[in-house]
Amino acid sequence: MRRKHHLYAFSCCLLLLPAIALAQDPGKAVQTPAEEAGADIDADEEIVVVGKKTAAQLRREIKAVETRIFALFNDLNDDDEYDIDCRKKRRVGSQMSRTDCQPRIYWDEVAELAQNARDAVVEGGSAQSNRGPKTALRKKHATALRQQMFEVAQENPALMQLLVEQRQLATEYAALKKK
Repeated sequence: MRRKHHLYAFSCCLLLLPAIALAQDPGKAVQTPAEEAGADIDADEEIVVVGKKTAAQLRREIKAVETRIFALFNDLNDDDEYDIDCRKKRRVGSQMSRTDCQPRIYWDEVAELAQNARDAVVEGGSAQSNRGPKTALRKKHATALRQQMFEVAQENPALMQLLVEQRQLATEYAALKKK
């Protein structure tokens, strides 16, 4: 509780500093440090300060680039089975959702697996876990999707640039997470 009061008092003091400075010499205009140093500042100039990105910023940037990659790939790709479809999913027992992006053919085959499991239960059998078959499908389609995306990217420099940007961001994120 005592610490809270100190933080509150410190914040109030910081807010009052400009007013105190003006009260000392009412005729003097407040100057920025650059103006005090005599720097010639153009009003049209922009100063950009680049700092290190946080993990959250990098994740947002990666997600934004991936969204652009999938949209462009889907526009350029002739094979609709390999258009990327992203779905929000929640794990059982969790409130956290995650986005799972897979080719359309994968989602169709997963739906077929689920239908087959449902039919087995209805017919009096037992449902088998479809985690194993889903993993096999994911691997099978990942190779074909990579090949398809590589071919489309070679014909389209904009897609290739987005893929390079995504890879750079992912590398930067992995390096940040290692620290």
